[in-house]
Amino acid sequence: MRDTIAPALFLVLSFLSTFLLLVTVKSRRRSTALPPPPPGLPGPITLPPGPPGWPLIGNLFHIIGKAPHRSLADLSRVYRPIMRLTLGSITTVVISLPEAAREVLRTLDHDFSARTFSETVRAIGHQDFMEEAIGDTAFLK
Repeated sequence: MRDTIAPALFLVLSFLSTFLLLVTVKSRRRSTALPPPPPGLPGPITLPPGPPGWPLIGNLFHIIGKAPHRSLADLSRVYRPIMRLTLGSITTVVISLPEAAREVLRTLDHDFSARTFSETVRAIGHQDFMEEAIGDTAFLK
């Protein structure tokens, strides 16, 4: 019986390692491909620096824990106040300076005003609190 388990275990581990290798290569290839620049911009879009992420989970291990705000502060000291994080398969730009966030929200307000609430937020009912806090909510609906 022991002689039949070893080849089967070797086969399973071989398939698993091959699968993980393919997923890693595919996710690296996808993360390095940037979208074409919007009309009117001269060159390609470049993302800010950030920590390297794991396949499938991205940088979640960098920020989980008891104090994620401290983890983000530590990362901003290493990778500058504007950094890129990959949360799962979603690339996110984190801005940790209030002045930079104010400037981005001032110049790109049209991009943020067209966003809608996700179904998760609607199911919990948080959009009611956001609408009260913002005041004029004509652009949210």
